[in-house]
Amino acid sequence: MTGAASTSQRPWRNKFQRPDPDSLLASYEELERTLGQNLRTALRKVDGIEEELSWQGVPWRWTFVYRLEGDPTEAFAYLVPTDERPLLSLPLTVEMVESLAGDKIKRTLKSEIMHSRFVGGVYWPAWEVGAKSQVAELRFLMERKARVIRSQTTR
Repeated sequence: MTGAASTSQRPWRNKFQRPDPDSLLASYEELERTLGQNLRTALRKVDGIEEELSWQGVPWRWTFVYRLEGDPTEAFAYLVPTDERPLLSLPLTVEMVESLAGDKIKRTLKSEIMHSRFVGGVYWPAWEVGAKSQVAELRFLMERKARVIRSQTTR
């Protein structure tokens, strides 16, 4: 890795030193840093979202946790700095997944959701983000999840 911090110096690894949020993505190479920043921006643009930096234990360590009022999942999303590239986890209830049925999302994305861990009625898909096109696809899922949450809270 040229120009990037070695994995032992990555700011998300030290449990006892809370990192500056901007430093979490700064240690990546340019492409991964840009993708992580684009994901973070997309998440922060979701109306009503709250971002916090939280220690999530191994393997996620220091992670951006996003919460939205009325969300039945533990958190709206997790943006996890990993040694290779940012990882996004977007917990989805069965109802949220069913609401995607009519949407035009890639079949591979739907398959990844359906084959992700399923715990307590929630799918836990996670994507290592390595391309701009993935950010756009995941932004669509974020918007769809937020829409389902809002429709549930207005009932």
